[in-house]
Amino acid sequence: MSEKNTNAIFPTPLITTIIPTYRRPKLLQQAVRSVLNQTYSHFQVCIYDNASGDETVTVATEIAKEDPRVKYHCHPQNIGAIPNFNYGLKQVTTPFFSFLADDNTLLPHFFEDAINTLNRYPEAVFFAGQTILVNEKGQKIRATLDGWPPGLIFPPEGLLNIWEKGLPTWESVLFRKEVINSVGLLNPSVNGSADQDFIMRIARKHILYISKKPHALFLCHTNSQSVNRDLREVVFSHKKILEQWLQDGGLTEAVKERIRKRWEAFVKKTISSYLCVKCILGNDKETMTIASELMNKEISLSYKPLKALIIAKLANSNRFLKRLVSAFVSWYLQIKYALILLKNRNKNEAQKNSLHDRSAQNRRSGTATA
Repeated sequence: MSEKNTNAIFPTPLITTIIPTYRRPKLLQQAVRSVLNQTYSHFQVCIYDNASGDETVTVATEIAKEDPRVKYHCHPQNIGAIPNFNYGLKQVTTPFFSFLADDNTLLPHFFEDAINTLNRYPEAVFFAGQTILVNEKGQKIRATLDGWPPGLIFPPEGLLNIWEKGLPTWESVLFRKEVINSVGLLNPSVNGSADQDFIMRIARKHILYISKKPHALFLCHTNSQSVNRDLREVVFSHKKILEQWLQDGGLTEAVKERIRKRWEAFVKKTISSYLCVKCILGNDKETMTIASELMNKEISLSYKPLKALIIAKLANSNRFLKRLVSAFVSWYLQIKYALILLKNRNKNEAQKNSLHDRSAQNRRSGTATA
């Protein structure tokens, strides 16, 4: 295909999607295809391979041959996850950009909806859509923005909402390029929390737009980096983020107190979850030691993490108790998970029925007017 014909089919890109990857060729292919299936075509996909040394290069180059909007770069050696993201950020020349992890996927109307919204609201520096967390069977676990109000969010409410209502997962966020000049690159010192830190820094200074419409799928699986992070690293990276905002002279003491309370709640919930998964269901005794240290240093003793720690110690005291407690906790989590799936199914059905009723009412109103 000639350069002239290529440009006619694929116009100058307005969006760059950054996909850092490392040894996930099959998932990478799904991620890239989800971008290529967008209803808005003015984009390019930039894959940054962190020296995978496997079939990743074959998968990426074959897709790039099929579609010239796909660009592939392989580092000669592994430079680390956050430096790889930052390398991609430094290459952005388009007016808009997005991130996509190699194990997640976009829904078809994300770019179209985001561009239309940002054109309508030029004061917003990013558009955030709903991301749906799914398990390996494709079943919905939860949505990321259920607690957020839709529409324009002004500072510092965006920052507070991230602490109190949850993080807009950046898979379904479209950023204006100027945020890079405004807040800089990702902060490697906060490790796996760099996405939260980056979005918080933007929300502290700028106006955001929140949409409750689903625009991406986040796959929760056993090999996910977010699942396998070390407990101490998770807590300490969030503590660094906390200290940043507690030292912010532009925030009121009331706002700082709200942030401090949410951090303490996060730590308690995180310790409880890690003890349950890694120590009660698993055999990671080191996490139990780390949890004890963190509870003594970072938070006052409270019922939920203390209960989880006692159960974890009890479960690891002998093999019979381990099997008994693990079986009970596993049963409890399966029931809890089944109820979540049932609740989500009922909620989806209710939303469909509501849309059907409104559509029928609109048709009747149109007929009556005619």
